[in-house]
Amino acid sequence: MLICPRCGRTSEEKEFVEAFCIDCYEFNIRLPKGLKVVLCKRCNRMNLQGEWQQLNRRKISEYVAGKCKGDFTGADCDIDTGACTFTFEKAGKRATLQRQVDLEKQVTMCPDCCRSSGGYFEAIIQLRGDMGRVEAEAERLGNLLAKKTFVSKIEEMHGGLDLYVGSSRAVSTVLHDLGFKPARSRKLFGRKEGKNIYRVSYAIRL
Repeated sequence: MLICPRCGRTSEEKEFVEAFCIDCYEFNIRLPKGLKVVLCKRCNRMNLQGEWQQLNRRKISEYVAGKCKGDFTGADCDIDTGACTFTFEKAGKRATLQRQVDLEKQVTMCPDCCRSSGGYFEAIIQLRGDMGRVEAEAERLGNLLAKKTFVSKIEEMHGGLDLYVGSSRAVSTVLHDLGFKPARSRKLFGRKEGKNIYRVSYAIRL
């Protein structure tokens, strides 16, 4: 039976790492300060290291673990509480240790959702033809575009639907990937940083 030289507890009461109980053993671990994860309250995406992306708790856990220093072999972080569980391999034994990381969760609105809420759009997809096919295609396009940008509104027009989309580049990419060759037209609607900004219309007959 082992007795911890610091607290006096025995190996029957506590798990031991070398000569000390797990509570008294000095693990080599250094925790970061001031970590921040920004979440969008509308689309639930996250901003991690300056990039807006789909919320992924595993990525956040890996990000936090990467900021911690020490001889641990693994780490898992709960982004809701900031509690991180570290795994160590010592003297042939596996030990776990929980520490609280200074992690701030900030809830805001991402740029896309800000623009969407204001009705912003750079492109219009004009779907025309049989209404059943138009509605099915509008749903498919909406799902694909949601991964790259946003659809600010869908408007019913004579003979079809108009989709107002936040990014003309995203529209061009999605339509190209689907094999569409739409008729295009563009209209100047402003300037940004000395460059002309156009709204582009894509006409598709189904």
